[in-house]
Amino acid sequence: MVSGAGLIGLTPHRIASDSLIVEVVPYGASLIGVWHRDSSNLVLRLPTSEMLDHHRNPHLGAIAGRFANRIASARFILDGVEHELIANNGANTLHAGPTGFSRRTWTVLDAGGHFVRLQLVSGDGDQGFPGRLVAEVDYSVDGEALSITTSASTDAPTVVSLANHAYWNLAGSGTIDDHLLTVDAPSFVEVDDALIPTGRLLPVDGTPFDLRHPSTIGDLDNCLVGPGGSVGSDGVTAQLVHPASGRSMYVTTDLPGLQVYAGLHLGDPFVARGAVCLEAQQLPDAPNQPTFPSAVLRPDETDRHVTVHRFALAD
Repeated sequence: MVSGAGLIGLTPHRIASDSLIVEVVPYGASLIGVWHRDSSNLVLRLPTSEMLDHHRNPHLGAIAGRFANRIASARFILDGVEHELIANNGANTLHAGPTGFSRRTWTVLDAGGHFVRLQLVSGDGDQGFPGRLVAEVDYSVDGEALSITTSASTDAPTVVSLANHAYWNLAGSGTIDDHLLTVDAPSFVEVDDALIPTGRLLPVDGTPFDLRHPSTIGDLDNCLVGPGGSVGSDGVTAQLVHPASGRSMYVTTDLPGLQVYAGLHLGDPFVARGAVCLEAQQLPDAPNQPTFPSAVLRPDETDRHVTVHRFALAD
């Protein structure tokens, strides 16, 4: 399950169907390879020897957590108790701090030809978050579909949002400027200049965030919200298409938000806008936003969510 040469957690686990080949490594529970039929790799990856370099690895394919995206002022109040986190994005916390789940080596619990299941145990007080959290992620393939199932349980009230941070390019190279994206999201999370939510969900009508019809991908790093609105009941669907190759990826999730990040700050060995992230997640800063869907997890509950990526190739 682990490699030699000191590269702990970087041996790929390969799963496959007739149409898909997928590779996952325990470090970050990271999705580092997706090949559909005869395609090039559809996700960005670094050479395994460079994956541990946090400056070069922008959470490539990893599971961001314990809470994906931003938490304002690196703090939140839960049941009347204030919890101070580690600020790593100015005064705010991003992806749970400098050593969040995407920077940890997960344990492989089980693996077969079509699936791999990984687990990470996060102790009480980890990065400032309360409660001992047991997180799991299952990657599985069936035909032309890749499913990512996350689950979490806790021994004390906490907050959780586990999100896969894969960078997609359906051409396998170049930029995403020739891709088209559709997202069934009638609203978006309004943010300030530091990308911290203001607490308002605004209609996408007449804004660059209206992707309800196939659109080129602007300079986005924003969370779009599914038809469930503030209660997040209906999740989000999206479709990414590369017209030149005829390849498409249809995404469904039961999570309320989809962070669309156009790879604006990708650097060497990649290029800016060289891929797009479609991060299904709880809404950013939900622990501090009472009108957003709750991200609180309690000991008698299990946080479980499924996101499916279904690929197709036009004749």
